[in-house]
Amino acid sequence: MKKENVDWLDETGKDWDLMPKDEINSAVKRLAADLIHNIQQNIRNRGINDSGKMVSDDSFGTNIISDGDKEILELFMVYYADYVNKGVKGWGSSKNAPNSPYQFKSKGMSEDGRKSIMASIQRGKLKLTDTSKTKVQIGLEKKYKNKIESQADRMIWLIKKYGIKQTAFLDDAIQKTIKEFKF
Repeated sequence: MKKENVDWLDETGKDWDLMPKDEINSAVKRLAADLIHNIQQNIRNRGINDSGKMVSDDSFGTNIISDGDKEILELFMVYYADYVNKGVKGWGSSKNAPNSPYQFKSKGMSEDGRKSIMASIQRGKLKLTDTSKTKVQIGLEKKYKNKIESQADRMIWLIKKYGIKQTAFLDDAIQKTIKEFKF
């Protein structure tokens, strides 16, 4: 191969400069704001907002860490957001979230989780369509104070057995934000 017309290579790479630190910090803050906006939009559009905690501005926190010549963005959300994002395999079936790293190991639920399910039923967000399964067996009438408790127990059993469907609201928001972001 002849070395003709390659003089332009001597000129390449001479006129570059690092972006000033304050501009990088500003760009990272803009990235964080866009990411939070896209996450909130996906939550609303996909109808996965029950109590409003996951979409609330108070549920998000950001931290920008300067590490030498790098800027690291940390995003904090409610702890269960990744379960909704990736889904959770049930103890009886993994059909709803076959690729999820999470899986229910037991049939029970914490008292806080049970209260959350009952609150969702009262708000009308969760509802059993097959009411034949919510009937209390003879002899257990005193165990349940009302119909909401029996529905909550049935709902917990169904959630634990079949899992939580993958929504990918977080993964999609990250991909969209990175794709649209301009430095």
